[in-house]
Amino acid sequence: MTVFAKPLDMCEKPIIVNNSPYVRGSSRSESRVDLPGEDYQMPSLTQSVKGVMYLVLSVIILLTLGVTSIIVMLRQYKSGYNNYQAFCHIPVPRDFTERMSEGKFRSLPIVWSSKPVLQVVSTMDEPDSDEFMDMLDEELDIGTSVEKISVVDHGRRFQFVHDFADNITGIVDDDRCFIFDMEPDFVLPPELLITGLTGGEQFDISKVRTRLRAALPAVVDISNTTESLAEACFSRPTYRVYRADNEDGYAIEKRSTDQQPHDYIQFSGKHVQEIKIDNIAEILQYEQSIKKI
Repeated sequence: MTVFAKPLDMCEKPIIVNNSPYVRGSSRSESRVDLPGEDYQMPSLTQSVKGVMYLVLSVIILLTLGVTSIIVMLRQYKSGYNNYQAFCHIPVPRDFTERMSEGKFRSLPIVWSSKPVLQVVSTMDEPDSDEFMDMLDEELDIGTSVEKISVVDHGRRFQFVHDFADNITGIVDDDRCFIFDMEPDFVLPPELLITGLTGGEQFDISKVRTRLRAALPAVVDISNTTESLAEACFSRPTYRVYRADNEDGYAIEKRSTDQQPHDYIQFSGKHVQEIKIDNIAEILQYEQSIKKI
C-alpha cells in the first residue's frame, strides 16, 4: 500500500505581522477623520443670500450717510459760514444831487468782532449836517457770489439779494418778490465792497432814483432764473421787472423840495438807490384776482 504524505499548501498566504504603530490596540493615537453626525445641518443657500444682502445694504446706507453729510457741509460752507457780515448805517442825502464832491464821505470801522459793525459817515462840517434826512440801516451778508443786504427803512424791512453768478438782483419783502438784471452802476462786486468797508475807503452816497415796471403774470418757476432766490421767494408771487420809460432806467435828479415816495431803497457800494415800481397798483389788483380764484 502506497502512503502519500500531506501536501504543502502552496497557495496559503503567509501571515504578516504588522508592527505599524497604528494597528488596533496600539498605545499611540489613531489618525482618523470624524464624519459629521446625523445632527449636523449644512447652511441653506437662502440664509447665505440673506447675509450677503444685509451686508450690501449696510454698506449702501453708510455710503449714503457719508455723501449726504459731505453735501450738507459743502452747502453750508458755500452759503456763508465764511461770509463777511457787517452792520452799516448810511446817511441818506435830503435831496437828489448830480454828484457829491470827491472825498466827502467815507466808511469808518466802529467795532470789530466776528460780525464787524461799520458806519458810513460824512466828513463834512456840522453846519452842513442838514443835508441829510436820516440814516439808512443795513445788515450785510457778503459771500463769494451772493450778497444779501437786509434793509430797515422807517421800520419796514426787506432784503436785496445780488446773485453775481446769475447776474440777477432780487428784492424780497413780506408779500412778494421782484427780480431784475443786476445794475453794476449801483452794485459793487463782493471783494471790492469788502475791501472798501474794511479799509475805510470813501463811498459815493448821492441819491439816485430808479423806475421799474413789473411784467404780469407772476413768474411760475423762479428756480429757472436763480437758485439763490428760489427758496426765499417760494411762497411769494415773484415778478420780473424792467426799466421804465427811458433807456437808462434811472434818473439822477437835482434838488427838489417835494420828496417823492419810494418803494425800496438800498446802498450796495455806489449811490443810495431809491426804487419805484410804477405799476404797483396793477400788481395789487392782480394779486386780489388770484385770491378770488
